Amino acid sequence: MHVLLTLDLNYLKDSTKRTKFYEELANRQWKKFRNETTTWRASFKPGATADGCIRATKTDVADAAAAAGITRWDAVCHVGDNEPTEF
Repeated sequence: MHVLLTLDLNYLKDSTKRTKFYEELANRQWKKFRNETTTWRASFKPGATADGCIRATKTDVADAAAAAGITRWDAVCHVGDNEPTEF
């Protein structure tokens, strides 16, 4: 399973916290798209369920935000069998 995640930190003015948040996501195996500043992807083990991937995504985002001292964000994710295509 693959997850496409887009994040908005519109309420955040502190670039240090944003950098820390992005580092924390990367440490959780999220990969940022090359030319997209707020879009990420992750792959999950075969047999993972959509619900499990969504729960893990929510946990990863919340944990990364907590580590960076961020309390407010907006996020959307999509789970699918195919890896997202970047172009």
